[in-house]
Amino acid sequence: MATDAVANAHGEGSPAAGSERTLEDREQDAVLQKLDDALDDDNVEKILQEARKLKQHPDAEVRSRVAFALSWIGLSGLSELTTMLADPDPEVAMEVLDHWRTSLSEVESDTDKALMLSTAAKMFGEDISGDVLSDIVMECSMLDNEAALPQLAVILQTVTKPEQKTEVIDAIHMCMNELEEEPSENEAELLQQIQKELAILAAQRMADEADQALLDQQQKDAAAASAGSPPAARPPVRPRGLPGLQ
Repeated sequence: MATDAVANAHGEGSPAAGSERTLEDREQDAVLQKLDDALDDDNVEKILQEARKLKQHPDAEVRSRVAFALSWIGLSGLSELTTMLADPDPEVAMEVLDHWRTSLSEVESDTDKALMLSTAAKMFGEDISGDVLSDIVMECSMLDNEAALPQLAVILQTVTKPEQKTEVIDAIHMCMNELEEEPSENEAELLQQIQKELAILAAQRMADEADQALLDQQQKDAAAASAGSPPAARPPVRPRGLPGLQ
């Protein structure tokens, strides 16, 4: 049971621990009763509902239990877990970060993962630590460039310390391979170059998709011909290149 896992994680469950429970402990249990019931029932919607009510509770132990509950439901709880990353209690904040990393690893879409990474950076804001920023930037730069670049741009505009801006700029440079010009060290110029790079990447992706659609149609035609059926009408071939440059 999820609540058993919570109890074990917080040193509860033994006779000695039970005999020494304080009024504060019992008050926490009362506050968390609905959340614990939802965990026992594996009721994701109810867990989210209760977590939203309690994630800013003044008691750090309650917030810790909320973070565990959100991690228990995996991807379903990731967005709410992200909003807890900047918890004012250092121990709870570390627990949230560990849970968040575990849930983030389950995200399969590069676009979704990049967005979650930039959202995390925004949650920390200018107080983001160097280690956390490095983890976020490294994770983002390993994604598909078309997904990573817009969110690295967001992170660049989020951080304020010069050394952190330099780290993000270096990561952006590594993701820019299509422009003939050298990526700029100037933030404003680099943000404009990112838009140019993304336009090239989008055009390449659309051309690749058109080529794949044509190949798929040719394979269908060949299969139909071998079966004695007339070939289907072919889709028009899209010209390659950026708009206006065909």
